[in-house]
Amino acid sequence: MRYEWQYNFKSRTLQFDKVVKYSIDLHRGSPASSEVIQGIIKVIPDQKDEKRIFTSGTIAISIPFDVEKGTPIAHRIAYEFCQRMAFEYGDFQINWAFLYCERIPESEQEREEIGGLTHNILQISLQTAPEKQTFNSGDLNGHELPRYNPVLLRLFNDAELKKDIVDKYLTRFKILETEFIDNKSRVPTKKQLKDSSTLKKIFRSVAKSNSNNDATFENLIDSLVVARGKCAHLKKYKYGYLPGDQRLKELEFLEPQLRELCRALIKFV
Repeated sequence: MRYEWQYNFKSRTLQFDKVVKYSIDLHRGSPASSEVIQGIIKVIPDQKDEKRIFTSGTIAISIPFDVEKGTPIAHRIAYEFCQRMAFEYGDFQINWAFLYCERIPESEQEREEIGGLTHNILQISLQTAPEKQTFNSGDLNGHELPRYNPVLLRLFNDAELKKDIVDKYLTRFKILETEFIDNKSRVPTKKQLKDSSTLKKIFRSVAKSNSNNDATFENLIDSLVVARGKCAHLKKYKYGYLPGDQRLKELEFLEPQLRELCRALIKFV
């Protein structure tokens, strides 16, 4: 059985007229290892569409591993290939929201084993679009608009516009920094936030009943501060988020919680 990991890409600066193949050598263990495993990268362009301002297609990576062992290796190869293409040619992006692996049978027995289930879906990231609210001008008759802190409001709205999850998170976290963190203090950031009775009160106002307790509040603060550090710092590639890093999933989980907390804070202050 042969496995092929497939990634959708697009580029505004490159035009592919045909399928392009590259061979890759993987060294088992260290880069100096004499044991080399060979693989193939194929760039498969979609059919030309003159109306589009960008080129799209599929990057297909074939390496001699099964799905479990090969997936993290294929992800790394795809990411590094994307970075090199972007560096050389200006724009080359992979859509990490939808990833899948195709099982390609090489014998009649393998065809019978998999039947029509040739693809393994590895990841689908979906985001629910918020429902649009109908504006009723009568709601404002005789009422003043709420007066929110303009600095916090600007930070919140700026974070809403950012597409990069790291930029969005760092901008949002500045709301907590502005209100609760004294950068000149020797008290650790986590302790400053945990010791704030105001922040704890705000957390309790939005927390669900089964998580409305001090332990959950402190665990959330721990997670938020650690994630903030990973967004801002890289330490020899072992700590911190790189663009396209698969660990960004944890940030995608935390950011909505930070958003809700900050929104409640702005209304409270």
